Amino acid sequence: MENNISKKIKTILSQIKNISSQYDDFFESLSELDIPFRDALIENIYREILKKNDFYLEANEQEVKKPKKFEKEQYIERILSQIKKYPAKKRKYLQEFLDLSEEISNSDKKVILNSFLKLEKKELKDQMNGLMNTFKFSL
Repeated sequence: MENNISKKIKTILSQIKNISSQYDDFFESLSELDIPFRDALIENIYREILKKNDFYLEANEQEVKKPKKFEKEQYIERILSQIKKYPAKKRKYLQEFLDLSEEISNSDKKVILNSFLKLEKKELKDQMNGLMNTFKFSL
């Protein structure tokens, strides 16, 4: 009987060692996997849910349909009308326009500003359109 108990204990110890070994192997293989951070994983899941939502798709399609060209032209027209109302503030309005672009360096902005100050309305509009088509402006 004592021999029988000893065999059972050895079997149990063997099984515990086996489980412990499998446990270590499992966590070692987990550490080798590329698992994104929790926040990034939640954000990805959230995006996938939004993409499947009809409301999000409709809103996104409406956003895409919004004509950027019209938006830019409207902004330029607003600046030109402000300059027409207050010609003494031409420098200020043009500087504000140039400051909307982070891609243009400050020294380049000064040169552009000085050349813009010499231009008439039509030429100024064309030059502003050209800049907005060339560089990224945050409207």
